[in-house]
This record gives sequence, structure tokens and C-alpha cells, in this order.
Amino acid sequence: MKIIQLTIGGMDKKQLTATLEEKQVSLNPPGHQLLEQLDDFKFWHEQTIRLVEVTVAELGLSQGGTLLEVFTSGIKKGFALCEVEIAALLSLEYNYLEDSTGLISTGKAPTNSVTIASKILIDTDDFPKGFYMRKIDNVCWLRGYTCDHLHVFAPEDRFMFLIN
Repeated sequence: MKIIQLTIGGMDKKQLTATLEEKQVSLNPPGHQLLEQLDDFKFWHEQTIRLVEVTVAELGLSQGGTLLEVFTSGIKKGFALCEVEIAALLSLEYNYLEDSTGLISTGKAPTNSVTIASKILIDTDDFPKGFYMRKIDNVCWLRGYTCDHLHVFAPEDRFMFLIN
């Protein structure tokens, strides 16, 4: 378990998009799709937040768990789901990722990636559920991901929750 305190925000959606480009944070098509849905951007005031990075096993799911089970376990431990915008802002400041391996999706979270536990904007199997962060060849990525309600995240998969 790792606790992180970051100051985020102070920008609108247009500034966020420009800053992601400026800092060379790459997005995949589902990531762009999620950003387009953020009409009511909530973090135009700068604020300090506290986050916790935990594995699925640290949430008490030693055999892994579905997204709902991961979220429910995190909430039972006193954590909260992030707003989707937090992932985009976090990708600008979170510099602790090690390079990932495996460029092709294999239906599981990439090595050294961190999934942001966030509210689901549109609950269908084909719309991105949220973001995860990873680094490939020293390039930071903010990637949207999709999964159905049956997908099981592995015990070693890492999630980031908000600390109230």
C-alpha cells in the first residue's frame, strides 16, 4: 500500500488537453473517448488530494475480483472512487511508474500499470470504464480500458483510490 498526496487541478478541460500534449502523455482511442465525455470538468480550482495505491489482494481479494468487487472492497476499507478527471490530472503529476512490458492487450492489466478506481460514466461493455496509467519506453500513457462485469482482475493488479 502506497499513500500519495498531490496537488492537482487549476485548469479547465481545454487546458488539460493542451497540458497532456505538452507533457507528452499519450492517450489511446478509448482514453480520448473518455475525455470527450467530461463536459462538466470539476477541477478548475487547484486542490490537494490524497490517494492510496493498493493491489487487489491488499483489498482482501486474494483470488482476484471483478471491477465491482474491487470497488466494493476499496469502499469497505474506507476509500472512495475518484472522479474520472482525477486520472487525467494524476497522469500529469504521478512519476512513480516503472516501464511496462507487453505492448499488446492480453485481456489483463499490463505489468506495472495502475488503474484509477473511478466512477463509471456509461455502464456498457463497449464504453471505457475508466483510465489506467502505464509507461512504455519511458513514455507515459493514460489509457482508457473496457471490460465486462465478469472480467476478473488479478490479485497483483494495482488500483488507485481517493482517501476521503
